[in-house]
Amino acid sequence: MNNFKHYKGHGIKLSSFELIIDNERYPLEQIVSFELIETNKLPTLGILFILIGALLLLDEGDQFVMGGILFFSGLLLRIIFDSSYTLRLTTSNGNITALQSTLRREILDVITALDQAMAENRKRVESFGNILESPYIDVRRE
Repeated sequence: MNNFKHYKGHGIKLSSFELIIDNERYPLEQIVSFELIETNKLPTLGILFILIGALLLLDEGDQFVMGGILFFSGLLLRIIFDSSYTLRLTTSNGNITALQSTLRREILDVITALDQAMAENRKRVESFGNILESPYIDVRRE
């Protein structure tokens, strides 16, 4: 019934009807919103070391060595303490951390697919509502 045409990967499957995260099912109707959260670990310190180190590298004296040390220390800080990204969903049951990655592109791919699936789902639900409101269809409860 569900073909996962919108997205499949990283433990996430996404169809036009539901989102499955590690075998936990969330109907798209229950998803209220979603967001990308970026967490930086020591980015300012690494950039500061790189900038000060680059300035000190311009000097030919004793500060040249200190500049090199600061510059490469800053590069190491940026590499070791890289940013991480999180996809957080808000559902009718609360907040869910759906996916975490150091690659922003992975999260953006899921967000793009989720946005398309929710738009498709919204259109389907609206068209279904319009059918029920049609003057040509008699809906009765028994």
